[in-house]
Amino acid sequence: MQELVVNGLLAFVALSAAGGRLAAAVRPGGMTGRQRKMLTRILLAAAPPSRRQPTFIIKDVRLFLNTITRSLDIMRSAGVDAQCKRQDSEEEILLTIHIPRRTG
Repeated sequence: MQELVVNGLLAFVALSAAGGRLAAAVRPGGMTGRQRKMLTRILLAAAPPSRRQPTFIIKDVRLFLNTITRSLDIMRSAGVDAQCKRQDSEEEILLTIHIPRRTG
């Protein structure tokens, strides 16, 4: 915890390293709305940018399979004879993609 004085009022500020979250506790007696806004601006300016990557959870693999199919179609339209074999089982979908090194 660090001490921070804003317009004569003492605030205790803690920065969680794990989540990058700021927490502030103001001494009893409170702050005016203007002082709270100033404290908020100071805290936000001092906060490190969030490094958390967005998490995507997609349970339907059709989106990924369609992306692969589209990519293969683009390759074929460019003259590359790319082929894809698909084997389905209860546990997985196995795709084998063959891309020739030379076209023609």
